Amino acid sequence: MSTRSLRRACLYGLSNAPVGVGIGLHVRFIAIGDYREFPYYAGVAAFVMPALLWFFLIERKRKITALRAATIGVAGAILAHGFTWYLVFIVANFDYWILGHQVGSLPLPPADPIVGSLLGAALYGAFSLVAYGWLTLPLGALIGLAWCKFMRGFPDDSAPVVTTGIRR
Repeated sequence: MSTRSLRRACLYGLSNAPVGVGIGLHVRFIAIGDYREFPYYAGVAAFVMPALLWFFLIERKRKITALRAATIGVAGAILAHGFTWYLVFIVANFDYWILGHQVGSLPLPPADPIVGSLLGAALYGAFSLVAYGWLTLPLGALIGLAWCKFMRGFPDDSAPVVTTGIRR
């Protein structure tokens, strides 16, 4: 495993981040409530989840197929929806418990950082998949396929082996 593998995974994550930021900006401007920071959470989640999947399932296995790249793109998009909302809950807990700020319109603490936040993130993530998955899932697959095609041009030995996925 090389530094190049980590660099490629981070670059793959960065190529997904604009999708998260774009969806986050849309939510910020159409949702009722205070969603000013939402594009940051969505962008971070759209970077982290696909980059981790790419690193562990492509770079470490050193094998890439078009199907695997598209699947990682879709899976990264699905996980990013839930992780976005988990970040929202974690930051709300930090604001309330550490900084002492009121979170939301009611003077109540946010969901607990483990069980309540994970459940809330799963529910909100499922709802956001219904609302935006029609856009994020195909874009994730297209970005994965583009990276599969891009990887064919790597001249170094540390790049994953690109195969067609067809057994002979």
